Amino acid sequence: MPPWPSPLADAGYEIIRIEQPVTTEAGKVTVDLLFAARARNALLAIECKDGSVQAEQAKRYQAMAPIDLVRTASVTLPDAQAASLDVAFAVWGMRSEGTVRELSGVAPRVGTLAIDTQIAWLGAGPTDPRLRAVFADSQSADLRAIPRLLPVDDSSPPSTIAFAIANEIHAAFESGRESITVNRLLEGACWGWPRFGRAFQGRLIKAVTEMLREAEKADLGGLIAVERPTAQSHEPVIRLHPRNIEATTQAGELRASRALRGRLDAFVGRVTGRPVPPSPGQLDLLSQLEEMENDDE
Repeated sequence: MPPWPSPLADAGYEIIRIEQPVTTEAGKVTVDLLFAARARNALLAIECKDGSVQAEQAKRYQAMAPIDLVRTASVTLPDAQAASLDVAFAVWGMRSEGTVRELSGVAPRVGTLAIDTQIAWLGAGPTDPRLRAVFADSQSADLRAIPRLLPVDDSSPPSTIAFAIANEIHAAFESGRESITVNRLLEGACWGWPRFGRAFQGRLIKAVTEMLREAEKADLGGLIAVERPTAQSHEPVIRLHPRNIEATTQAGELRASRALRGRLDAFVGRVTGRPVPPSPGQLDLLSQLEEMENDDE
C-alpha cells in the first residue's frame, strides 16, 4: 500500500493547533486544524466538513487575519503584520463541487480541499506561492491509507474516547502507578493533545473527569478514586488502588489483569452502549500458564 501523501509537509507546514477558538472581526470561530510554515511567515487554517457550508462560520473564516491568531491563539510568527493566511474547507471529493459553489457565494476567498483518490485544492486558490505550487496538480491517494489520528472534536462526548481512556488506566495499573492525572490520560488517549486549544482541553478534561467520577460509583468502584484539583496538582487526579489486583504467580497476575480489564471493558460498554469484544488470546495464554503451574506442583 503506498503511503498517504503529505502535500502540507511538502510545502513546509506543520500542525500547531487543533480545535483552536479564534476571535475575528466577524465573530468567533473554532479552527479545526491550524498549520504554520514559520520560515515563510505563512499560516493555513483548515475546517473539516462533511460537505455542508454554514454561512456564518464561512464568513468568520474569511474575516480571519493572521493578527487574530496571534492575539487569540498565542501563535508566534516572524512578522504577524506581513504574514499570509490561507483558509480551506476539507471535504470528501464527492461533496467538493457543492462546497466550492456554496463558498463562492458567502466566502469567495476560502478554498476547498477535496479528499478522494485524488487530493486537490479547488475554488479560491492559496495565496502562499509554495502551497500553490504543491497543489498545482492533484495528488494521487490510496483511501485505505488514510490515517485516523483525531479521535475527538469539539462536539464529541467523552464516551468517544472511553476505550482509549480505559487502555491508559490499564497501562497505569500494570506499570505500578499509584495515580495519574486526567491530563496525562488524555495525552495517551488523544493524538496531538498538546496542540489542542486550551478551551477545548479544559472542556474535555472536565467531561472525562465527570465520566470517571460516575464510573468510580459504578463499574470502577474500589479501583479508582477521582480527586479534585489541589494547590499542588492544579488538575484532577485519578488515584489508583493496585492492591486490588495483586497476585503472586504468573497465571495469577494474568487472571488479575483479565479481571481488571473486564471491569474496564464493562465501563466502556456502559458509557458507549456497545460491548467490548473479548480477547481470545488471553484465554489461551492463561490456560497454558495454569497447565505449567499444575505440572510444577
